[in-house]
Amino acid sequence: ALDKQEPAMASRAFNEALGIKPSDPKALAELRKINAVTKVPVKAIGKERTLSTKETRFRDSVALADNLFESGLYSDAKRMYKAAYKIKPTDMHISRRLISIDSIDAKQKLAISDAKKDSLNAILYNREMERKNMAQERAALKQSGLNKKLEEEAENKQYILAIRQGYAALKNEDYQVAKDHFTQARKLKPNEMSPLEQLEIINRNLEEIENNRIYESFIHLADSSAFTAKDYLSALRFYDSALVIKPNFSYPRKQKVVVKTSLLKRDSTLAAQKSEKIRTAKYHQAMIAYRSADTARLERKYERAYMGYSEFLQSLDTLDMSKHHASQLYHINLARDFLKRLEEYKPKPQVQVAEVQPAESNKKKKRNRRG
Repeated sequence: ALDKQEPAMASRAFNEALGIKPSDPKALAELRKINAVTKVPVKAIGKERTLSTKETRFRDSVALADNLFESGLYSDAKRMYKAAYKIKPTDMHISRRLISIDSIDAKQKLAISDAKKDSLNAILYNREMERKNMAQERAALKQSGLNKKLEEEAENKQYILAIRQGYAALKNEDYQVAKDHFTQARKLKPNEMSPLEQLEIINRNLEEIENNRIYESFIHLADSSAFTAKDYLSALRFYDSALVIKPNFSYPRKQKVVVKTSLLKRDSTLAAQKSEKIRTAKYHQAMIAYRSADTARLERKYERAYMGYSEFLQSLDTLDMSKHHASQLYHINLARDFLKRLEEYKPKPQVQVAEVQPAESNKKKKRNRRG
């Protein structure tokens, strides 16, 4: 349309494009060019044709102004609304839009004015603060010479006080307090050797105190485990830990001997109890044969009774009679007495008769021997 010198048609086309993309920069630029051309009298355009009617120009101007207004280009929109207003001064839409644009312009100008005022106030405030800071720095530099001497004197007083308090705490064997005071003195005068030497002595004493505390703790745990809880293995471990801290102390070594002796006694007792349990079980099992023998004896089955008493005695360890209880010894002695009484009913061993070989085989053996 622009190539054919038809700005009205081109304006309508660009307005439609802005309806799809309101902020398209190319369409807005072309609309501004068309508006600049349409403001010039018709004769100055040259070959451009005169617009057909005022109504067409009015609609195009309003449409372009609306697009510019929606895009935030209020000054351009205001110019186009004024052009349309000249054609139709009674149009309410144009009047409302012009009022809105004037209101927006006023708010923007007010905001710009407030921003300028705030910026100016900030600049003035910063300058005043810089002036005050410079004055304070000059006063501080002037005072620094006097303060330096006062600070050195105060530091010396603090150092001497810390040293005195440290030695007083050492005299009372309050090593942690003494360490705090000598540490403070060292911070005040790092090049002085006296605080450093005292701190080394104090650290050794504190380490010794801590080792003694740990040693006593292990000894207490070991004694409690060994003689109260009877936990001999734990006691040995605690005594070993105490010896790691104090290897030259004799008490943990003596206690280890006592604990090991107690441990052996306990193990021996447990072994004896286990043997007693096994022996009692064998005795109860053997009593089955004893009761069977008693029953056979009362029924006058003496050979069976003899075998039952013999089986009873063979099931038990009768070599060491001290291991048996009184009731067990009673039945053992009864069984031995019954065996003596029933000796004649003792089963006789069966004699195995050798087989007689034929005479011919004996002759062959003799010939073989001669040969």
